[in-house]
Amino acid sequence: MPKTILTIFAGRERNINILKRYLSKALELKILDEVHYWNYTRKDSDEEYMKSISNIKRTSSGVKISNVSRAFLMKHNPAGLKFLEPSPTKYTEIFTNIINNSFNFDVKAPFGVNIKVSNDDNSYEIILGGNRNNNSYVKNNNNELIFETPNVLDEDNKVNFRFEVNNNFLTVYRNNTYLFKFEVNNFDIKRIFVKTEQGSVGDFTYEIIKNHGYYLMDVCQKKPWYNYYHHYCKPEYKDDIIIKCDDDIVYMDLTKLQEFINYRKTSNANLLFANTVNNGVASHYLQSKFKLIPYDLIELEYPKDGLEGSLWESGEKANKLHNYFIDNYKSFIDYNYNNEVIPVKTRFSINFFAVKGCDWTLMKDCGSDDEHNLTVHFVKELNFNNEIYCNFIVSHLSFFKQEETGIDSNNLRVRYTKMADELNI
Repeated sequence: MPKTILTIFAGRERNINILKRYLSKALELKILDEVHYWNYTRKDSDEEYMKSISNIKRTSSGVKISNVSRAFLMKHNPAGLKFLEPSPTKYTEIFTNIINNSFNFDVKAPFGVNIKVSNDDNSYEIILGGNRNNNSYVKNNNNELIFETPNVLDEDNKVNFRFEVNNNFLTVYRNNTYLFKFEVNNFDIKRIFVKTEQGSVGDFTYEIIKNHGYYLMDVCQKKPWYNYYHHYCKPEYKDDIIIKCDDDIVYMDLTKLQEFINYRKTSNANLLFANTVNNGVASHYLQSKFKLIPYDLIELEYPKDGLEGSLWESGEKANKLHNYFIDNYKSFIDYNYNNEVIPVKTRFSINFFAVKGCDWTLMKDCGSDDEHNLTVHFVKELNFNNEIYCNFIVSHLSFFKQEETGIDSNNLRVRYTKMADELNI
């Protein structure tokens, strides 16, 4: 069944708190099927928050780069190669049912799936497919057991593992077949954590008991964005609609979101952009073409080559634009745009766009400088066709230059929160 998946480079808690209200409503209305939070957090507190509001789906401790991708990176961003080395990983808790001291999950991974089971007093670490998928290990304090388990994991197909404590033994089953067991003493499973070893990517599926619809996609390389752009090249996503959304989208017109998705299904555009408040190009059209932003408030020129511009660099202009939009948002969403679609041939800030899964492979090598590649380089070299879908309005909070020049983000977040309250979001 084709799905609509909204993906986010996550995330700052102060922004996600607002965006999540719209996402939860869209999930409730079945406009969206899944939300994928990609763990590009910069603060430990934000990372812990993201883990608390989602379910781990993808673990990562490295990334495979094809020769084509490596050559592309060498040409366009050679400094980015330093980010490709595997990094240490952290355990992430999974929230699933523990019934009769037993739980299970499916996983697809080449090697090195680590599971930690714990209670208030003790914990055991189980490493499946260690030593490049030849052995499995159990660690408890300073003790270690080794089991021969050749090819216990599969990189291309999901394998089910069940973990069961009974009669002071923890037994591991693979696809309902006994794999190995080890002795435990009066041990009750209370919490479960997973990760993968360096260089391995794991794809997990399990019964979810909280945060339904929300998935965490973990990465170790925070830059460039290859983990993200390579992931959706998989055949399983070819029939889906994939939306990329900034974590500081603070308003979304849910009455038009389904319309945007439906148009995306039939459009020949490569990237279909939302009509985005506080985006230099889109805001210019909202003023000059649709007359929704008065000139005596601010003047919004078309940024030279679509890049930066006076709105991008001015916190003062951003404040005026956001406050005007909040006070007059109904005029923006009720306006008759006549289903207009505006082609975009210049650089465009990629705050919110949708792509067909079958076209995603065209984007897989854009991660070194995704915005420039998707809206400039690919337009010129690959004839990318990018468009703004005018009927669907979202609002993007800020650019870093606006933060440096006086945008009052805290007050705007308060106002957008109240706006969500008024909309019963």
